[in-house]
Amino acid sequence: MEYKIPRVIPDPGMIPNVERDAREAFEALKAGGVIIAPMDSGYALLSCSAEGIERAFQAKQRKPGHTLGVVATYATHEGGKKS
Repeated sequence: MEYKIPRVIPDPGMIPNVERDAREAFEALKAGGVIIAPMDSGYALLSCSAEGIERAFQAKQRKPGHTLGVVATYATHEGGKKS
């Protein structure tokens, strides 16, 4: 299933609906999506699947051998294998 959240650029002074936004982000991650989230010093690419990480590389037009900062669980590192 492909899940796509529309690009959201808030208007100045707009109050975000955190609950709705978090729910939509969670659904996108469950579907193998990638989230680009603004941070204080740049942007974060968020994903929780190998497919999502591949999409991040495609979005950044990076070759598979190129580095990408990753914070993950051991299960993600092992390709989601369960013991």
